[in-house]
Amino acid sequence: MGRDSLFNISNEDVGMQLTPAKNTEPLTSRRATLIPWRGQLLVKAKDHLGEKLPFDWEKKATEDGTPFYVNHQSHQTQWLDPRLEACLEELKCHDDIRLAVYRTASKMRDFQVYTRMSKVHISDILDALFSLNLSGGTNMPPAEYLKADEIATVLLEIFSKLKHPLAHVEVMVSWLLEVYDRDRTGQISTISLKIALSTLCVSWIEEKYRYVFGLLDTNADGMITREQLAQYINFTVQMLVPIREAWPFGPTAQHIEDAVNQCCQLERKLSGVPDTLLISLETFLDWCMMEPRPLIWIPTLHRIAATENGVEHLNLLVMSI
Repeated sequence: MGRDSLFNISNEDVGMQLTPAKNTEPLTSRRATLIPWRGQLLVKAKDHLGEKLPFDWEKKATEDGTPFYVNHQSHQTQWLDPRLEACLEELKCHDDIRLAVYRTASKMRDFQVYTRMSKVHISDILDALFSLNLSGGTNMPPAEYLKADEIATVLLEIFSKLKHPLAHVEVMVSWLLEVYDRDRTGQISTISLKIALSTLCVSWIEEKYRYVFGLLDTNADGMITREQLAQYINFTVQMLVPIREAWPFGPTAQHIEDAVNQCCQLERKLSGVPDTLLISLETFLDWCMMEPRPLIWIPTLHRIAATENGVEHLNLLVMSI
């Protein structure tokens, strides 16, 4: 496979027929098949995932089990799985979208589909976490941190209902470590894993927010603190770092504090308590549905997914006539 992109679609590979909306240009994104202003592409369906490592690449692990990759041709090593590296490079095809929220949501939608998280329902995640005693619902509290092999075990359990469940585990582990373990300590927090997976899976958006609130509400009193809300915002913005889209959504401490203050002001307005520092589930849901700046890419991702699913359903109806 060499340095060819894991998700590359070229004229030679699939006999692509291009009918652009404006000027002729080599669009390589799935987005072009579904978004009118990106043009029209008719391509042969092809499974680009689950392939072996590119030629001359080898996966190894540190003493603590953190995976890294060796290129025997260049004699260099790197933390990032080369298949994930190729994926992230392909997502740059969306860089011509000027509005940051649509550009980011488009990239995350493609990543969601590429990793088959678009086929994982939140119930699959809950079942997997429960079976591995990581749901927090047992007498034994879940582990606070998970190592790379433990992350892989969780992902394998989640993907167990899909065809070729092993296909995307290594790429997802590499992505999660890139997002939440930039210093490569070999582990990430369990809550960060749950938030990332619940954000990318399939479910009603309010159901996702309710699940997240339950994760943050560690003492189960129906309230979360400012610090817990800030933690959630930070985890979601970090997801955008590998695709270089975090900055438009306020990754700095001041931006996060401003978003938390906005939610607290809403809580004070709804509760009538002027000095409250706690946030209720109702306020949290209302605030999230207002699409605050750090989270606005999430509902936009849902809208793009809904549009694609609608177009695919329409195409199936047309083909059946």
